[in-house]
Amino acid sequence: MANRFWKGLRKTVTIRPMKTSYTCWFVVIAVTLAGVSATSRTPAPAPVNAPASATASPAAASPLWNSDPVLLKLTAFYRNTTDFSASFQQIVTTRSPKRTFRRGGKVFFKRPGLMRWDYSDPDVVHYVSNGNYLWAYDAEDASAVKMNVADSDLYSALGFLSGTSSLSGSFIPEVSPGQMEGQFRVKLVPVTANGGYRYVVLTVSGQTGEVVETEVVDPVGNVSKIRFESPKYVPIPVSAFDFEVPAGVTVQDLTGAGTSGH
Repeated sequence: MANRFWKGLRKTVTIRPMKTSYTCWFVVIAVTLAGVSATSRTPAPAPVNAPASATASPAAASPLWNSDPVLLKLTAFYRNTTDFSASFQQIVTTRSPKRTFRRGGKVFFKRPGLMRWDYSDPDVVHYVSNGNYLWAYDAEDASAVKMNVADSDLYSALGFLSGTSSLSGSFIPEVSPGQMEGQFRVKLVPVTANGGYRYVVLTVSGQTGEVVETEVVDPVGNVSKIRFESPKYVPIPVSAFDFEVPAGVTVQDLTGAGTSGH
């Protein structure tokens, strides 16, 4: 059964069905990359009240995380990465009906869990999270959706975003050569089944461990790819991840407060 968070996202189809569907793709990619950058220097302690079954996983025992050179470089690169920004190009390919959509803009991450995606092509859409709430704002429609990230099942499933677990405890890895020389394909299958996606693929530089592209495949075979361009690793102010609702914008609040206009 799909979790509460994804159900909440699907309620937004009344805004604009095709455009809003990108919200789901955004969330998966955002939490994945924020999780990579939030990987801690040492394994984080398990939640005090968590049952043993919630923390034990086949991925944690996988020798690849401690032996594969690509995975070692991947985790080492982002272990010391606290801030990240880049331009990006996104290609979404749907399986049925078979269609391809292209979008682009700029993305910003700050560890742990802060993220902002500013789409500018072909539409102006913003996705902003301060770690507690995720805002999806469509400038053309003058509408915004507010979601409670911290209380969602998705947030719990991907606990490495909040520092309660690590990549090695959340995913079973598979490493293979990439399409370009010097790059590798790191397929990450979630240990706990997720209603939003089947697996994530990171294209990783074999020289540095830097992620240059992400790919997300959903349960029915739709694929979203995002390629990062001109990455920067300079400090980003926390205020950049705040969102203020512009005047005249209608807000659909999925945190329980209802719908309102500003």
